[in-house]
This record gives sequence, C-alpha cells and structure tokens, in this order.
Amino acid sequence: MFKKSIVILFFTVTLVLLAGCQSLPGFNIFSDTQETSEAAPISNFVDARQTLHAQVGQPLAIASYHRGEGKLTAVETSINGQPLRSEATAGQPNTFPDPLATAQVLVSGQPAQVSLQTVTFPSPACQHLLTFGGPVQTNSLPLSPPSSAWTVCHVWVGQTPGTYDLSLVAVDEAGRKGEPIVQRIEVEE
Repeated sequence: MFKKSIVILFFTVTLVLLAGCQSLPGFNIFSDTQETSEAAPISNFVDARQTLHAQVGQPLAIASYHRGEGKLTAVETSINGQPLRSEATAGQPNTFPDPLATAQVLVSGQPAQVSLQTVTFPSPACQHLLTFGGPVQTNSLPLSPPSSAWTVCHVWVGQTPGTYDLSLVAVDEAGRKGEPIVQRIEVEE
C-alpha cells in the first residue's frame, strides 16, 4: 500500500510540474515548434531632456537611438500627435502644418534643406551623417538597409513660437511598433 501511494504521488507531482511548465513562454513539450516572444523595438533620445528650448528659425539637433530584436524598417515621426507632412502623407488634412515647424531627418545622400552650419549635433553618429548627407523631411523614415540598431538625427526648426511634442515610433520587419518616445520643444521669439 505504501509503494502504491509513492507511485501515485510521483505521477501527481510530475503531472503538476509538466502542466506548470506549459504556461512558461517558449516552453511547449507537445509541439515541435519553439515559440518566440520577440519584444517590440526600444527607443530613446540621446541626451534626453525634459524640455528643449530654441529660438524661432534656429535649427536644433535631436538624436535618437532605436534598437530591436528583429530588424527595424521604419521610424514614424509625428508632432503634437499629427504625422509630419511628407510625400507619403501629401493631401491628408491631418498632417502637421509646415508653417509652424519642420522636423527634418538627416540621412546619407540627401540634399540639404536647411542651413546646417549653426547646428551642433549631440552624437558622433549625427556628426558623421552631417559630413556625408543632409536632412530630408519625412514622416515614416525608411531605414535602408534594415538593421537592428539605428541612430536617427533630426533637425528641428520652429517657425512659430509655441510648445511642440516630437514623437518617434520604431517599427520592425514583423510590423511591431515600439513605445513612442516624446521630446518636448519650446520655441521662443
């Protein structure tokens, strides 16, 4: 009788352990495919501050860093919750209006659209891009070639005094969007 109780106890404990392990992410003994739980991309601003201050018409450099477990394919940009006006958003009434401010992205090989002589870039990667490229205004910045880590350099020019929230969201090749990061910018006369 004692032996029978030990065997029943052993099978009960084993069954409880197997059932408990099934609930762990990526652990499934009944399937030959392994579950993956890749996280969404992570972003942050380089030298992030609560609020940046700029004068009307003064270019301001803002660098951001984006990283994902998979390859990143785009960084979506919006200002005060509205997508930045670009070729992709042309004609849409809900884009951010150009006369208030422009946020341009520095990418290799693009023609300059603002004077960059007075801009001081906060990271070495942005200084390198300044040497070889210029800014381009865009909403969804395509990242080419796709990579799992990107430094993105923005040139912000406020045309109208006010408070602006620059928001960036990284997107990976699986379509997962990271949490938005937001930098507040105060433009003064």
